[in-house]
Parts: sequence; structure tokens; C-alpha cells
Amino acid sequence: MKRTLAALAILLVLTSGFYWKLTLTNEWTFLEGPDLAIQVRPWLDFAAREFHAGRFPLWDPYEWAGHTLIGQVQPGIANPLNWILFAMPLRDGHIPITTLHWYWVLIHWLGAVFSFGMLVRNVNSIAIRQQITPDHLLGRVTSVFWAILNAPGPIGAAIATAIAAKTGVGPVFIGMTDSLKYPPGRI
Repeated sequence: MKRTLAALAILLVLTSGFYWKLTLTNEWTFLEGPDLAIQVRPWLDFAAREFHAGRFPLWDPYEWAGHTLIGQVQPGIANPLNWILFAMPLRDGHIPITTLHWYWVLIHWLGAVFSFGMLVRNVNSIAIRQQITPDHLLGRVTSVFWAILNAPGPIGAAIATAIAAKTGVGPVFIGMTDSLKYPPGRI
């Protein structure tokens, strides 16, 4: 456990060092692009103000003559990690730039941690499969494994697209989120 925590800490230091202009200086910000500065940051600020007021922001009345936030990926109000960001102290009704910079670093650190976890999982999966599968069947077993692993994605996307074309996006989104409540075998 100590080695794992040490590796995570080293990875955090490396990630912070990679984004040193965000973490150690005030010379640069990732919010300089028009989309981030004019669109995404106001979404985040609005969501944070709503969280501080004790409300869950489903609708933003201030942009585009009003629009839903629940299906938007960029403001990410359905992302529990963003709830931590929204709960942080505000300065004059806005999330401080320093908080956003450290949040950027932490999101990238989490990406590095999960990528490393997937790397370890893939290496272990291949190693175990190579150990237990006879040599003359290894190629077949590996190709079937990857086919079974990857086939449901495009099939599910095609089904969801067909349903959305027929009924609209709302029922598909509700159906997909409801399906997350019930793991396979529990319905």
C-alpha cells in the first residue's frame, strides 16, 4: 500500500510539474481560449453558485436563451468530481482561477492514474491468457477475446441511434441513465 501511495504521489508531482505554469506561477492560464473563457467558465461558475445556494443546476437561463445543463459534457454537472469543484469557496461569485488551475491538474492526474491502471490491467490480462492457453490456440483465443470485448460498443451505439431517431434523444438518455441503476441480472 505504501508503494502504491508513493507512486500516486510521484505521479501527482510529475503532473503538477508538467503544468508548472498553472501551479507555480500566475503567468499563464488554460482559460484564454474563447470557448473556455466565454462559455465553459460561466457554466462552471453558474453551477457553483447554484450548488452554494443549495440547488442542483439543471437549467442555465443565462446562455442561449436558456438551455439544459444535465446533458452537457463540458459543464459536467452530473460528474461527481465536478461537485467537489462546485463546493469549493467562491470569490465574488466565481470559482477562483487558482482553484480551476489545480482542478485542471487533478483531472489530468486522474487521467494518468486511470491510464496506468488500464495499462496494468491489459498487461495482466494478456499475461494470464498466455499462461493458461495452449500455444496452438493462443491466436484464436486472443482474437475471440478482443472481438467479444469490443463488439457491444458499436452495436449499442447503433441501437441507441435508431431509438433516438424514432423517439428523440430524451427517452434514450433517460433509458441509458436508468439502466445504470440496475446492473445486469438485477432486472
